[in-house]
Amino acid sequence: MRCFVTSAASPTRNIRRHDLVATVMGFGPPLLLIHGLGSDRSVWRPILPSLSEHFTTVTVDLPGHGESGWLEPTPPTFTPAEHAQALKPLIDEFGGSMHVAGNSMGGWVSLEVAANGWARSVTALCPAGLEFDPWVSRNDLLVNNYRVSNFLGPTVAPATELVARVPGLRDLIMGYATVDFDSLDLSLLGASADAMRQARGFYACHDGMLDLLFTRADDVPDDTAVAVVWGTQDLLIVPERQRRVAAPRHAKWIVLDRCAHVPMWDQPERTLEIIRQTAGV
Repeated sequence: MRCFVTSAASPTRNIRRHDLVATVMGFGPPLLLIHGLGSDRSVWRPILPSLSEHFTTVTVDLPGHGESGWLEPTPPTFTPAEHAQALKPLIDEFGGSMHVAGNSMGGWVSLEVAANGWARSVTALCPAGLEFDPWVSRNDLLVNNYRVSNFLGPTVAPATELVARVPGLRDLIMGYATVDFDSLDLSLLGASADAMRQARGFYACHDGMLDLLFTRADDVPDDTAVAVVWGTQDLLIVPERQRRVAAPRHAKWIVLDRCAHVPMWDQPERTLEIIRQTAGV
């Protein structure tokens, strides 16, 4: 079973910058890790110890997620481009540019960061925003998960871990996120469900992706290395429906077998390798 172990050699500290909360650990060039919609920084746990041997990792909770603040009054929408702008004070803390890796909505945000000129490299894991057509309505799977997590309240984490032990049921409910239940630390699924419950910005951030696509590939500098990674068994963002031409021209396009929507869960070693190769570290 994979689990998260903090190396004694890697000091860990939490920081707050402009209402963003992040955990900093490790040594080396700074690497910003950006989670997806309804998630939080705990999603990176399987690869954090190894990443921190090569990078100063900065795992952040996006606005309206985890421990980070949210806007009052709540805006009707909050786009990936606005997320990128919100991350700027944190990026400035680390010299104005960082290596960046993001998953799902966070992958789209990482591409926006690169288009703004603030990324040394980008690894976009199953990113939103590259489809042939944008989402025009709320995703039923994500919305149902959000509603269930709020209905169950604090019991959602143990309930999720219990469901994850039932093969047919877990595949139906969670199969879009992972295909490797047998070797996954099930506490990750519980933490993920609880993060969804606490995502105050869920609807605004979801709606901020409607009727939009990532359109700034030409703004990403040619010397910013980019890797776009897909999972063959991703049921949420299907690889075959993505436009390679929507990514920067020089981007590597990588497809991982036996991998669903969260590559750092299903293929942690390969994900680590791709991030390091893209960053040149």
